Amino acid sequence: MHNFGSHKIAKPLGIVLLLCIPLFMKSSVLAVDVFPGQESIPEKEAILFMQSSLKPGSRVGTVSPGIVLCAKMNVEYLFFELRNMQSGKEISSWIIDKDLKAIYVDSYLESWEPELYLLLNEQIGKTLIQGYKSNDGRAEVLLVDRSFLKGKQ
Repeated sequence: MHNFGSHKIAKPLGIVLLLCIPLFMKSSVLAVDVFPGQESIPEKEAILFMQSSLKPGSRVGTVSPGIVLCAKMNVEYLFFELRNMQSGKEISSWIIDKDLKAIYVDSYLESWEPELYLLLNEQIGKTLIQGYKSNDGRAEVLLVDRSFLKGKQ
């Protein structure tokens, strides 16, 4: 009976399985660098800031879900419901209703939704606190001010 050269694949297959063990372990999954070889870029810093400042799975508003998803947060899309809002009070109510913990702002928000971008910036120091802002302004994480929320609930 012929075994189709199974001894030739046993060693490589064993090595591959050995290397995959950390992927299957609950407590220690290999960390993947989303931006390999680039030590300091705004998006990577924003991801690291969200991961260090928020609990995994926190709700974060954005128009660019990729960075929020890389940070292992839940996405709340800003442009669907906020597009027609005219005041900071409406935005504050929406933030409370959606239980947002932060808003990720990038150049897409500014170019796609300039009115919304301005309204959100007006909320800094009121409903929102600037948690992270890159030197070039490409990425920003606005945290929801917990003291504001306590006064509203």
